[in-house]
Amino acid sequence: MAISLDDIQFLTVMIQHSDAGVALAQGYLDNSSPAQRQSRIADYARSVIDGQGQASSDMRSWLTQAGIELPANDEGDQGDDREDDDAPEAGGCQCGRM
Repeated sequence: MAISLDDIQFLTVMIQHSDAGVALAQGYLDNSSPAQRQSRIADYARSVIDGQGQASSDMRSWLTQAGIELPANDEGDQGDDREDDDAPEAGGCQCGRM
């Protein structure tokens, strides 16, 4: 099985950010079925994107660079962003009451 530069970049992101990524990377390399590899990548990418922090940012960046569009259910992340925007206002109101 040939490994492309994209494969190497993706595996690097996975390995850098989690033990699950290390295990998935090993499975990715061991598994010769493209459909199964794609399914595992999609599951892992979705879990990372749904998270927060550097791993989420790196995964989004990698997917964008690879020309991969995020699934439609990514709208939930946008909702999270709006909640974050509301949080300081709610905190400010609470502080004003004290």
